[in-house]
Amino acid sequence: MSKKKFFISLKSKLILILILAIVTAAVVFVACKQFGDFLVWKYYLDEETKQERAENYIEDFQKYVKNKKLSIHDSKKIAAWSGGNYVDMIVYKDKNLVYAPEWFIDSSSPQDYFSGDRNFEQYLTEEARTAYLERLEDILDENSDLSTVYFVDGTLLVRVIDYTEDFVYNLVFAAALLLALIVLVIIMILNFSATASRIKRLARDVRLVEGGNLELPIAIRGRDELSSLAEDVNSMRNSVVDTMTKEQQAWKANAELITAMSHDIRTPLTVMLGYLELMEMQEKSEIDSEYIAACKDNALRLKRLSDDMFSYFLVFGKKDALDGEMIEVGSEVLEHMLAERVILFEESGFELSYSHDLPGATISVNLDYLGRVIDNVFANIQKYADLNAPVYIESGIEDGNLTITVKNKIDKSSDRAESNGIGLKTCERIMERMGGNIRVCSEGEDYSITLNFPVKE
Repeated sequence: MSKKKFFISLKSKLILILILAIVTAAVVFVACKQFGDFLVWKYYLDEETKQERAENYIEDFQKYVKNKKLSIHDSKKIAAWSGGNYVDMIVYKDKNLVYAPEWFIDSSSPQDYFSGDRNFEQYLTEEARTAYLERLEDILDENSDLSTVYFVDGTLLVRVIDYTEDFVYNLVFAAALLLALIVLVIIMILNFSATASRIKRLARDVRLVEGGNLELPIAIRGRDELSSLAEDVNSMRNSVVDTMTKEQQAWKANAELITAMSHDIRTPLTVMLGYLELMEMQEKSEIDSEYIAACKDNALRLKRLSDDMFSYFLVFGKKDALDGEMIEVGSEVLEHMLAERVILFEESGFELSYSHDLPGATISVNLDYLGRVIDNVFANIQKYADLNAPVYIESGIEDGNLTITVKNKIDKSSDRAESNGIGLKTCERIMERMGGNIRVCSEGEDYSITLNFPVKE
């Protein structure tokens, strides 16, 4: 019993890859976030660094006060200064608050009361006053963080509240999240690329097999629908190879049979024709001469039938039987082949009318096959045409094709008119292999056959 191979569908594989990508991205996010937070704590929130930033803010605020020539009572102008979105300050004098951000006290308390000359605490609610006193006490307990700022009419104490680390932490979070998303996308792209590569490779192998390269095995990778498809294509390829092998073996056997039959038939026919020719040379009565002539005609007819059968088998039995070199020839070659046969037929007693109009046309043919087709056409004329009617042969260019048309009348009163059609079918197959075609038209005694060859540009 064969062991069943593990199989996982593309859908399940995609889900697993997605889960793996999400888990990997989460790990990358956590690691990057922790590492980033550590760097912020180590370098950005270092006491010396924080002190240096605070001194820079105070220096910047002192320049602002000096340039604007501010008074200690200009709380609105003091509030107009900004060290950044994440920087605030508290300004007071003699324990009286001059300026504070909105979050320092109750946001409902008007900022207009933030002045050293006004006791704004009376406008605060009990809860807001308690919060204000607690925060103010915390600030007064940290005098080391207080800085002196000189106004035009006095001196105020300022404490910078720097929480830019929130912004930096947000940047670290965004960077870690972005990196995690990039890792997620890369994993999914690599998975899709691998699947697409397998599909392209399978499509390429299928095209090669389709093109006739049946010896190429289809690569099977993985255990999913694509590998199953590759196995099916391999099975189909093996089946085609087996079928073609059996077909070649059958054709070889048939070829050997036909060759043997042809030899077995021709040998006694040759002997029979030899005896009949000897008998014709002997003195004999008129009746014996008729019998001998009839026997000879039938023997020749049987010989032609066997030849036609052998030719038909070679043409239709195997495609490679007609494979040969195709060359480009000019119309003068075709005219020469026709002229030779016209002369021979005129000597045989036929009345032929030959007209041609081929202005330097070029066609692609196999000369051996072309000669066979033309010989077959003229052989049909010799066997089946009426000797008392003229035979017309015309050649020219029509609709991009070089055409040869033979017209004659059939002699239906003679036994020569009998035909098995093998010769015509052979010509049709040969013309098809050379890229052309053959048309036959028969109406009563009128008979015509046209050969068409595509003209090269």
